[in-house]
Amino acid sequence: MVILGLDRGILEEMGFEPENICNITNGISPNIRESHEDISLPGYNLTYVGHVTESRGLHEMLDLVENAKSEMPEVRLNLVGTDLEDQAWIQGEISSRGLSHHTRIVGQVAHEAALGYLDASDVCICILSDEVRNYRYSYPIKILEFMYFGNLIIASPLPGIESLIGGEEFMVSFEDDDYVRTLMKHNNNEEYRERIERLSREKSKSYHWNSINTEIVSSINELNEGE
Repeated sequence: MVILGLDRGILEEMGFEPENICNITNGISPNIRESHEDISLPGYNLTYVGHVTESRGLHEMLDLVENAKSEMPEVRLNLVGTDLEDQAWIQGEISSRGLSHHTRIVGQVAHEAALGYLDASDVCICILSDEVRNYRYSYPIKILEFMYFGNLIIASPLPGIESLIGGEEFMVSFEDDDYVRTLMKHNNNEEYRERIERLSREKSKSYHWNSINTEIVSSINELNEGE
């Protein structure tokens, strides 16, 4: 049985026998750069792509900006993909914290433009609530796209995400007390920045579809040989 995009932990909870599972992640095309839109962003940019909700880290993202802006006045948060009907209350949250200068609601854009924001950004964010069971065991495609563009990644230390990038130097847990120091180093230290970009891009190659398809074929062959 081939299972796409669910961490092995939830599959075992559901009663699947581990030896009968070919557990694979989501994947990305090795050519997505060819379809991205060129976008220019001033300042030091943190970007979130997707539907903005409390369970997907809105307050935590605003905390990040609030904590970073005194040391990094050039920091900017881009919320890409915000639904039109949600923009008023989200803007209210932003304004109540005095973060309007540091936060931009981009709204929904074509996928090519979303990729352009990732390419133009310094840091990408994927913060998910551990109270949502599906979030705990998901493999967000956006994480793979973040790596493809060589970004520093701020993410939740959930099992699915940890299985993708846990322990990698380019991943920063939003629970880390020193994340502002890491952002400052990434912004000011060119050697560190280049290393993060290189490591992130290199890791993304593990999740190109051609690599994953090879794994699927190998697993199916092993299962067939065992019959």
